[in-house]
Amino acid sequence: MAKELCPSNQPIFHGAVTADEVPKLLQSADVMLLCSQHEASPTVVKESFASGVPLVTNVIGDVDEFVVDGKNGYLVEKNVESYYSAIESLLKNSISRNSVYESSSESLKQCTREYVGQQYLNIYRKLLA
Repeated sequence: MAKELCPSNQPIFHGAVTADEVPKLLQSADVMLLCSQHEASPTVVKESFASGVPLVTNVIGDVDEFVVDGKNGYLVEKNVESYYSAIESLLKNSISRNSVYESSSESLKQCTREYVGQQYLNIYRKLLA
C-alpha cells in the first residue's frame, strides 16, 4: 500500500523513537496514522496537532474529542480500506499545517497544565463545599 500511495516518495516506518526525536519527525510528516486497539488519551494525537500534522485514526480513547473530520484529520473504521482511503485523501488533497493547528487549538487548550490544574481545583472545591 505504501509504495502504491507514494511511488516516488517512499514512506519511512520509524518504529520506536526517543522523545527528543519526536518533534523533528513530526515536522517531516505529511500524515500521522494511529491505528491502536487500546488507548486512553494518546499523547501522539496532541503532538501531531500541535505540529500541524493531520491525523488518521480509528475511534479510540478520547480521540473523537480532538479530531474534526476533514479539518485536522479523519476518524475511520478499524479496517485497512478505511485507513487507506483517508490517507489517500489527505495525500491528494492535503490539509495545511496552519489549518490543522487552528482546527485543533481549542481542544489542545484542554491539555495544558493550567487547564487541567483548574479542573482539579474545581472538583476539590465542589467536594469541600
